[in-house]
Amino acid sequence: MFIKDNDSITADFVFLCLGVKPNIELASKCGLEIGETGGIRVNRKMQTSDPDIFAGGDCVESESIVTGKKLYMPMGSLANRHGRIIAENISGNSSEFPGVTGAFLVKVFDTNIGSVGISEQKARESGIKAGAVWGAFVDKPDYYPESKNITLKMIYDKNDLRILGLQGAGKGDICRRIDVFSSFLSRNAKINDLLDFEQGYASPYSEARDPLHHLAGIALARQNGLKFESPDCVSDFRDALWLDVREIEEAEEIKLPLPEGGKDNYINIPLNDLRRNLDKLIGAEKILIVCRRGLRSYQAALILKDAGIENVHILSGGAQASLS
Repeated sequence: MFIKDNDSITADFVFLCLGVKPNIELASKCGLEIGETGGIRVNRKMQTSDPDIFAGGDCVESESIVTGKKLYMPMGSLANRHGRIIAENISGNSSEFPGVTGAFLVKVFDTNIGSVGISEQKARESGIKAGAVWGAFVDKPDYYPESKNITLKMIYDKNDLRILGLQGAGKGDICRRIDVFSSFLSRNAKINDLLDFEQGYASPYSEARDPLHHLAGIALARQNGLKFESPDCVSDFRDALWLDVREIEEAEEIKLPLPEGGKDNYINIPLNDLRRNLDKLIGAEKILIVCRRGLRSYQAALILKDAGIENVHILSGGAQASLS
């Protein structure tokens, strides 16, 4: 909503996202070069355009490890790393700052939000043929009372399967996934590297396969022809048959975000009953399969494919991602 002239609106909370600008007044007066993003230009040794002057922290410009492009990233974690690099170099040692992956986290009430790398839009603006997959998970097994939901979106390069970015939101632990993904980005990793990632596993802390493993698997399955659709494209399936493979009780408890006019094209067939009810799907020109998080939808898609039913799509992340 845009407020024009003297218009007013009522709200329970107002968030002012004003951003941060680098303080470059002193640097400008000294004749130091200012970068394209507004921060002081430095090299990897954190030297300014005057090699006898070093700069670090929120006033300097950074370089993205993912794209190689300049960006402004004012984070206390980076400032402390800058300080170590500067101290090493002014004491006679040689040390370089490799760039940034762009990792950040924020907590809004009881929801955790985080990102690392670049977004799908930023990847395409950079000329990359980007792919994106969604997934909905719990941060530890469902049978633990303290398990909480998380929803993740991974961006990758369709040409060489290089991973590019990860965004996450939810009440569960997304920090662990952002940190691990950041490490992979810093070494130019690909999707298969995520599949080989060895996590610290015990059931109180995580499931046997981490969400990052699942995202990598979804990306490879998509590359191999399975049609995974993002939660923001549901309006494109207004005329499709929505096949809900959740149990009847689940479907009644949590309603799907059907597009306008979509109720007439909805059918609920639990996964275990699907093979016995394939005749109800004959004649559907396009089918979108939905479950709670996506796993059963994937299994259902394989059943339909085996039965010769084509043009089947899977809603990535299921109802959890669509409703979160």
